Parts: sequence; C-alpha cells; structure tokens
Amino acid sequence: MLQLLRDEGHRGELCGFTLSKAQLDYARTLGLNVSLTNFITTPFERAAFDRIVSVGALEHVRPHEIAALYQKMYDALAPGGLAVHQFFSLEREPYPASMVMVQLFFPGSLLVMHSVHLEAAQQAGFRVLHDSIHDYRPTLRAWYDRLVAYQEAALKLVDLTTYNRYLTFFPISWLFFEQNEARLHRVVLEKSYL
Repeated sequence: MLQLLRDEGHRGELCGFTLSKAQLDYARTLGLNVSLTNFITTPFERAAFDRIVSVGALEHVRPHEIAALYQKMYDALAPGGLAVHQFFSLEREPYPASMVMVQLFFPGSLLVMHSVHLEAAQQAGFRVLHDSIHDYRPTLRAWYDRLVAYQEAALKLVDLTTYNRYLTFFPISWLFFEQNEARLHRVVLEKSYL
C-alpha cells in the first residue's frame, strides 16, 4: 500500500508498521519507511496523521482491544482525517465453531463481530462514511488453483505436511465465507473537524 501511494504521487510523509521481520526487510529494499511496530500497543502522538490505512490488520486485534484501538486511532488523526480499513469480521455470532480451524493457522487470533467494530468506531467519535462487503471467495479460489497448479514448485519451498495443510485451508476458508460466518469489509471513518 505504501508503495502504491508513493508511486501514485502522494505528497507528505508515508510510514508503515509491521509485525513481520521478513515484511520489514522487503519493504526496506523498496525504500519504504516501515518499522517493526505493534500498532495495538504502541502509543501514537495526538493528531499526528492525516490518514490511517490498514489492510488485513484488524483481524489480529482481540475483542477486548477493539474499543481502545479505535479511540487511539481517532486521537491520532488530525481533524478531518480518515481511517480506511479492510478487514474480516464475524457476521452472525461471536464464537462460531468454524473459528477452531483458524487457530491452526493463526494461533491466538479471534475475529470480532462487525457490529462491535462499528460501535467502537462511533463511540470513539468517528463518523462512518462507507461500509461495504466484498466477496473473498474468488481470492481463495485463485490461491487454491495456483497452489495446485504449482505443486512441484511449492514442494521445493515447503514440506508435504505444510503443502497439504494449505491445500485444505483454502477450501475450508472458502466455506467459512460461503456460509456467511464472516465477510470482508471496507470501512471509511472520518474524524470530524472540531
């Protein structure tokens, strides 16, 4: 995302946070300003950002951390600033049985009900400008098809157990979205001018 913004001619400072050392190293080879920072626990300066963008990050925030995180983001934005998020959230129940499978791949992760996200954002002071649902199943299907098509190359990178685990992960994840247990949301939040 930082590379796209930079290449599209964004004016102003761009900075990113990651919890992945490999992602950090890769971003630095691209000349991007990225730090190994836990965005949940690291304090932000007040009104330090015009925009906060996250793609696939809020899935890793536990339910009891959501309200404080939205408040922290609200406080970190300048008046009129926007928070733009793309994330998965649960739709029908807070602890579906299907979440057990997620623990095999993302231990300790627990998706949050979408209504909890919206309530926390509004309690922090945000105005919801946009909330749309997108179908993640085509992405999962494409990844599965590529994994099958490139089995030989994949097995040179990982062992058979890891390959087979992902071979089952994609169809199970597809079913998770097919049954509307979770959905992919894109949300735009605005901090009002005070």
